[in-house]
Amino acid sequence: MIGLIGAVLVSVALSRLQNIITQPLKSLTETMSKVSQTGTFSAQAIVSGQRGDISARGIASGQDEIGELARVFNHMAGELSQRDDSLQQELKERRRIEAKLSQIAHFDTITNLPNRHSFNSQIDRALINYKYDLEKFALLYIDLDNFKYVNDTFGHHVGDLLLASIGERMVKTLRKEDFVARLGGDEFVIIISAFADTSQISAVAEKILAALQTPFFLEGHEAFVGASIGIAICPQNGKDSETLQRQADSAMYRAKNLGKNNFQFYKDELSRTQKNRISIEAQLHRALERDEIVVYYQPIVEITGKNIIGFEALVRWIKKDGTVIRPDEFITLAEEIGLIVDIGRYVLNTAATQTATWADRFDHIFTAVNFSSRQFKHNDLASDIFNALKNARLQPGNFEMEITESVLMDNSIDSKNFLDMLIKQGIGISIDDFGTGYSSLSYITSFPITKIKIDFSFVAKLPHDKNALAVVTAIIGLAKSLNLKVVSEGIETIEQLECLAKLDCQYGQGYLFSKPVPAVEATKLLEIFNTQSMLSNRAS
Repeated sequence: MIGLIGAVLVSVALSRLQNIITQPLKSLTETMSKVSQTGTFSAQAIVSGQRGDISARGIASGQDEIGELARVFNHMAGELSQRDDSLQQELKERRRIEAKLSQIAHFDTITNLPNRHSFNSQIDRALINYKYDLEKFALLYIDLDNFKYVNDTFGHHVGDLLLASIGERMVKTLRKEDFVARLGGDEFVIIISAFADTSQISAVAEKILAALQTPFFLEGHEAFVGASIGIAICPQNGKDSETLQRQADSAMYRAKNLGKNNFQFYKDELSRTQKNRISIEAQLHRALERDEIVVYYQPIVEITGKNIIGFEALVRWIKKDGTVIRPDEFITLAEEIGLIVDIGRYVLNTAATQTATWADRFDHIFTAVNFSSRQFKHNDLASDIFNALKNARLQPGNFEMEITESVLMDNSIDSKNFLDMLIKQGIGISIDDFGTGYSSLSYITSFPITKIKIDFSFVAKLPHDKNALAVVTAIIGLAKSLNLKVVSEGIETIEQLECLAKLDCQYGQGYLFSKPVPAVEATKLLEIFNTQSMLSNRAS
């Protein structure tokens, strides 16, 4: 009986001990399995009893070890949970950044239109559609007219607002299936698919031009812009991206040359013109290196005394084979591609050096150098001028800057300050082609000017055209009242010279005296004109 009772007690004790040890282990195992299966680290193992309570029951060491194991597991799970939360936040931020980078990579930040990268993808898709489905499409290249003036006048912020507004207007004129992108600067491009004939494309181009004609109101400023649009069609004008873009670009330049604010379809003859332009551009880049840019000089003569008082420096491009490229064939191109700054600097330095040589022999001889609007905006122009005078050891009084009214129109405040500085240094300022620009009277009264040059278009009609005679008479009288010197350009006949002399014009310039000549011949002219009468020389 005692043995039986003892066996029962031992059995009960062992059963209770088993529950105390195995149950926590089972619970811990189930918790671990849950964490493993669900990946949820928030699950916690239950730690039953305290060290003191369990010790009183005589199973402290076993319970303590299991409880410690549970606590270690819970701590580990907590650490993993925090790390998981951190990784989720990091992943969310990474996705946000990737979305932002994708936006930047594919869309223009100013207009929110697709950018060049998106355009390249879109035209590739259009070409694939044509390849497999023969679906033709039109490519419209758009270059804004007058945007640079608005941007320079009102600032880049207003310029950006203008670009954004232009983008909105373009989107509103197009169908949802049409594609419009900003390539950069003031250039946009449109791809139009699913059209019946070119009349539909013309209608779209006309809608775009009409949409841009309405003025833009931007932070208190009223701005006007137009657009020149070039159109190429696949497959008529090309079956690859590069060709279509080149043809549309050629058509756009034709639109600009025809007066801007219009659209032109690509034509075969445009390709020849474009190729000729590219050829001239490539040669022009090498012209300075090959010493093909040459400075010629046309004398400015004192009408009453018949003596040469100065020269106008004129640039010529003479190729190695002797071919002469006229200024009107390359000066505009040089301005567009930025070479005018380098060419202008070369003319400036060459003219300064030559004038210094003349000044040593013929006293008060000056040379007038032409400066374009592009040069006038160059930040280093003042340094270029003063360095040229310093290196040539030429006095400022022997140098004259010759500009047109359009130069003054671009940035009147900065222009006035710049001209004031030159005048104070003793440099003369001459306004070329006077009477053919805008608001001539306001410019000669607002800016520091020492001389005006009457445009040859008026002089050529003297002395028989009454209107031209009245204009020239008024200009000379105005100049005298403002204490300005006057030079009449384009004098070709004795009658014109005599008429100008009667009108009391001070100086003349033209083929009657001499055409533009190299420095060596100009020196000979100085020697001749300063020793005898010009008329006597012509008569002989």
